[in-house]
Amino acid sequence: MCQVPSKRMLLQVGLNSERMAELESMISTGTRRTKTEILNTALTLLKWAVSEQLAGRLIASIDERNNVYKTLSMPILDDLPSIAPSDSGSRH
Repeated sequence: MCQVPSKRMLLQVGLNSERMAELESMISTGTRRTKTEILNTALTLLKWAVSEQLAGRLIASIDERNNVYKTLSMPILDDLPSIAPSDSGSRH
């Protein structure tokens, strides 16, 4: 089966000079070659984070050596409806 390529669209974004420098820095590190790649990667990560948060999970960075975690806080995630994790997996 042949896939039909999706139509490409142009997105214009206004960034302040600090954010633009961060974007350019990511490109210069060689981790991503284009601004489009960086945007696509960011959207994929955000989509996953929203899905996890809606499922009642935390988005966090874990320091395994010191057994400490730090949760991610950002307006788009903080504004999502709060769903308490279920106790369906616990046994009494």
